[in-house]
Amino acid sequence: MCGASIALLLAASGLYLWWPRRIFRFRAAPKFSRTNYDLHRTLGFWSSVAMALFAITGINLHLQTGGGLFAMMDAKSTPVDLPGHGVTADALLQSAAEALPGARLMRISFWGGKRATLVQMRFPEDKTPAGRSAVTLDPGSGRVLTVVSSRTAPLLYTALVEWNREIHTGVMLGRPSQAMVSVLSLLLSVLALTGAWIWINRKLVAARGRQIAAERAGRPSVEWEAPRL
Repeated sequence: MCGASIALLLAASGLYLWWPRRIFRFRAAPKFSRTNYDLHRTLGFWSSVAMALFAITGINLHLQTGGGLFAMMDAKSTPVDLPGHGVTADALLQSAAEALPGARLMRISFWGGKRATLVQMRFPEDKTPAGRSAVTLDPGSGRVLTVVSSRTAPLLYTALVEWNREIHTGVMLGRPSQAMVSVLSLLLSVLALTGAWIWINRKLVAARGRQIAAERAGRPSVEWEAPRL
């Protein structure tokens, strides 16, 4: 959460610093320090959108942990009334499969007490690991209580719960998007190295300037004398 918030701040501040200069391309220079400076600013601009996207989706994923995801699924679930096949694990799974035909069974959670049993499911087009569809069942009778399907859920739910993770991990478009996300993730490391060198180089230049100024201040002055004829 903290890292994602810092990344979002860096993306916004980087755009603010870049915009007055309008750096649209990278220009190689004879000095490495200048080349590194242009490389940092150019890569920073082109990766700022991806950095902000990673940060926003990462913050949303953090908010979904610790029961947040289940709360969102409960809020978008539809009440149903199906008798079910019993209270054994196999019977509960069979009831869930019939309540959401076409979805694959991913995980079943027994909470204890009177809290409904949760079965998470995933449709083939849903690329999230545990799926974003679910069925809740009565632990005492096995009756199906509610169903939430990623196919029929509102668009906002699909975007926040399903697309959010697919964008963050890069699995939305398969291998091409995963490769692109991997490259963009490496750019963050490149920016960290080039940014560190910019800071170090400025410190070295400042130290060299102070040294030159000190040498000039300590050098004895030579008065000009007219030549003798």
